[in-house]
Amino acid sequence: MTILFLSIEFNYCCGISRSIFSLARGLKEQGHRIILGCPGGTMTGEFKEAGMDYVMMPFYPDRKKPADLVAASRLIYTTIKKYKVDVIHSHHRLPELLSVAIGRLLRIPTVTTCHAIIYGKASLSFKSDYVIGVSNAVKNNLVDYFSINSGKIKVVPNIPREFPSVSAETITAFKKEHGISAGQFVVTGIGRLHHEKGFDLLLKAVTMMHDMNIRTILVGKGGEKQKLRDLALENDDRIIFIDETQHLETIYAASDVIVVPSRMESAGLVPIEAAFFNRAVIAAKVGGLIEHIEDGINGIHVEPEDPAEILAAIQRLYDDPSLKSQIGGRLNQSVRQQYNGGYIVEQVLEIYKKTIEKYEA
Repeated sequence: MTILFLSIEFNYCCGISRSIFSLARGLKEQGHRIILGCPGGTMTGEFKEAGMDYVMMPFYPDRKKPADLVAASRLIYTTIKKYKVDVIHSHHRLPELLSVAIGRLLRIPTVTTCHAIIYGKASLSFKSDYVIGVSNAVKNNLVDYFSINSGKIKVVPNIPREFPSVSAETITAFKKEHGISAGQFVVTGIGRLHHEKGFDLLLKAVTMMHDMNIRTILVGKGGEKQKLRDLALENDDRIIFIDETQHLETIYAASDVIVVPSRMESAGLVPIEAAFFNRAVIAAKVGGLIEHIEDGINGIHVEPEDPAEILAAIQRLYDDPSLKSQIGGRLNQSVRQQYNGGYIVEQVLEIYKKTIEKYEA
């Protein structure tokens, strides 16, 4: 089977990009051909190195220039013809809109994955033949807001990326490079630097920390980057900003606690990735984060929009190393049970087959 994936910018700091890559690689390992159409990004090189095809397509949600939409539509059309595509799988509403129109024209089945809890443009969204939601929270949003028939939606979680192991020497070198001294407690946030991710709340919590030997790492890029830098500069010199990096595994391994302070979160890939490193996770009680974090069991929940609660949770883990170790280990166990990559790939393949069968009937 030949599958055309369509996405917006494809970057290491984006959990959606990392999950798309894992799914694509899983499908390729089963003998299927994958083509990625997207406007570029730091992960496209790794996509090609993994033996998959890449076509630059100008999907720019923030600007939506008519010339870009026309060019993207033509590229979808020519890519389908060139590679004899069997199914189109979009991962954002903009390429989905174009893929549905072209899919209907060429009678090519369309599948889309909704990776986020979103609103607006209901009349133009999620018109593909089948819709995948990455969590129950996302499915509920699709049914309640977009009025999509629940029978057309299947919940299939994202596949966590497989990270290589990290040596003690690599961790030591990383900490030395960033001025983190031995014994310092490292608190980390990873993701797109956008308002909904709530990293300003984490930085506000950090500024209230006293008498704790802590360093904070913030990894990612996005529209709020300068605002967050200014906030850190005004209040605290213990915050380290890291832009795009291919080696997230080193950051996870060097961290004591991962904080996910999101205002809105569809599923949350960062806690799942952190679990593979037995790292304790503090997560806001929103969206899909509720589905895989049990408060006090395999993580700590905090109320959204509450820096004081984030601070209290960090202080709790700082003061109790055994609790930090226990909840990190339990999260590792639960994630390994729930997020089986092979099974997730089979679920997606079954959706492709059912969708193709409708066109062949």
